[in-house]
Amino acid sequence: MKNTYYISISKTNDNHILHNATCRIYAENKEDMILIGRYEQLVIALGVSRNNFRKVTPCPQCVLKRRLYNFSRPRQEPVPVRHFPD
Repeated sequence: MKNTYYISISKTNDNHILHNATCRIYAENKEDMILIGRYEQLVIALGVSRNNFRKVTPCPQCVLKRRLYNFSRPRQEPVPVRHFPD
């Protein structure tokens, strides 16, 4: 599934921020954003944005939370081994 990515023109802590199209921050500051494109992987979107701007970090509210949500899987409990008598 491809996501649409935007980058902020203004800097925050000396970095530009990469946002997803579903981000609340992007919705509030559309005038300050530039469309980067639609990509399936965050790494590609970061590479394209770093070609245009030197210091870019992903948004902790939309991009990083989504990645952590997708990577977190329920832990599987170890299955006990039942030994049969000889």
